[in-house]
Amino acid sequence: MKRIGVLKTLGCVWLIAGCSNATSPGGGAVASLVAVPDTVRVFTPDTTRLTVNALDGQGHLVTGVSVTFASSDTNVATVSSIGLVTATGFGAATLTVSSGNATTHIPVLVSTSSPLDSRPFGAAVSAAGVVYVTQLDNARVGRATLPSRAFSAYAGVGTVPTSVTFDASGATAWVTNQADFTVGVIDVSLNTETTTFTPPGNSNTALVRSSPQGNLLWVTTTADSLFGVNPTTNAIVHRVGTGGWGNGLAFTPTDTALVYVG
Repeated sequence: MKRIGVLKTLGCVWLIAGCSNATSPGGGAVASLVAVPDTVRVFTPDTTRLTVNALDGQGHLVTGVSVTFASSDTNVATVSSIGLVTATGFGAATLTVSSGNATTHIPVLVSTSSPLDSRPFGAAVSAAGVVYVTQLDNARVGRATLPSRAFSAYAGVGTVPTSVTFDASGATAWVTNQADFTVGVIDVSLNTETTTFTPPGNSNTALVRSSPQGNLLWVTTTADSLFGVNPTTNAIVHRVGTGGWGNGLAFTPTDTALVYVG
């Protein structure tokens, strides 16, 4: 079976095939259209191509037909007359592909990408829409403020920042500086790590999570312990033996229980 190709013409997509026994040449009626991919996923402002096969009622390829394209929302994505899809915004749209009486609809999902170097790892979003993302190799967290998705500021923190969390108001954030064995306290308004504290055990800090009610901060370390911390004084008020390096923490909605994965 030879490959099916797409040739550019004046405002059309012409479909050709090299297998005559599976083709309805020229005048065959188009019964259906098959687009590849069947769902378009693209990042702003990238472009990708749709390939469309026209089939007759027996499923044979129909050649020499023109195909038209339309986008339901050009603020999300546009599509050219030859099937080039360009992301222009953010969200979802639908592409309508038609040839004669045959029509198919292709979902388009557009995301915006804000690349960070230095191994981005942990992420958190505050109630005010501030986004912090830790950068393992750069001793800092990147900052964006929604709805913008651009990281336009950075807060210097300790070595190998891993996990980050906000308090309920979004005024304070905490980050585990894994290689320093510390938890950093970030003043979000200043975008500055103002102080650090060190859980006992001389071990790497891993996860940090603020409880839903904000009365406790929970930290996991490689000391086989889960620590409960007073977020106002940074004092350790609870220590729970866990038997492993914690890599998962979750709270019940009522803040009456904590689920730990070690």
